[in-house]
Amino acid sequence: MAEPTWRARWLGKTVKELRDESGLSVQEVGEYLRRVKSVVSKFESGQNPIPGDDLLKLLDLYGVSDMTQRADMLRLAKDVTQRGWWDNYEPYINRNFTDYLWLEDNAHTVNVLALTALPGLTQTREYMTALISHGPESGDDLQVQRTVEARLMRHQVFTGKEPKTLRFLVHEPVLFQRFEEDQLMRDQFSHLLDMIEWPHVELRILPKECWKHIAAGITVEFTHFQLPEPLPEVVCIDSSAVTKFLEAPDVDSFTATFDALWNEEALDKARTVECIREILKDVKK
Repeated sequence: MAEPTWRARWLGKTVKELRDESGLSVQEVGEYLRRVKSVVSKFESGQNPIPGDDLLKLLDLYGVSDMTQRADMLRLAKDVTQRGWWDNYEPYINRNFTDYLWLEDNAHTVNVLALTALPGLTQTREYMTALISHGPESGDDLQVQRTVEARLMRHQVFTGKEPKTLRFLVHEPVLFQRFEEDQLMRDQFSHLLDMIEWPHVELRILPKECWKHIAAGITVEFTHFQLPEPLPEVVCIDSSAVTKFLEAPDVDSFTATFDALWNEEALDKARTVECIREILKDVKK
């Protein structure tokens, strides 16, 4: 059985919290809905989507009278089962990454701390193809193709009807990683310079000497999603070993570290542009 998505788990957790506040048991709720106890448990774990009619009955039972809260939860329940473009790529990307893409698509602000590689949203097609084709997918041309396509599809966030704020904080050593083709790197750095001028996009370089994120206990890169209410702020920690989603208030140390690095340590826009241009000159030699 596939793991429930983050959004399904969050809706289920919210419904369980409402039940706990009401003092009702799973058995009592099941009798009210005319559902077996196990179905109610699966609603609360996110394993089963909650039909709109059942959710309405639960909101009535738990005394949720605020129309905004009711509308928000009904909208999320619908979104749990709604397919996005990424669902077509599920055979080629893992379930955790589909959660990541949903968060990226629905957030109004996305903050990325990149410590090991350029963020996917900043990569050119040629750069990401070279990167992916030398990774675990190497040797499987179709897998590489579909993974690249999925990454390119993400670029819709730059042109959507509701523009979102995207902030990329890139550790300077990442810029010194080189592929074999100089032209590929020249194009990539030129693309970064172009992106810095795009509306709603900010990109700053974190100098290689910076160590404050390590002092704060942040040793892995992460993405911070600020979502519309009633959804919480979410931080995704993604590594080759694990993908983990944290919700507020567990995200506080990450958001505080990002803000401190951004405001106190990162190069400003002018110095970031100068830094990238100097590296670009070196690649052109």
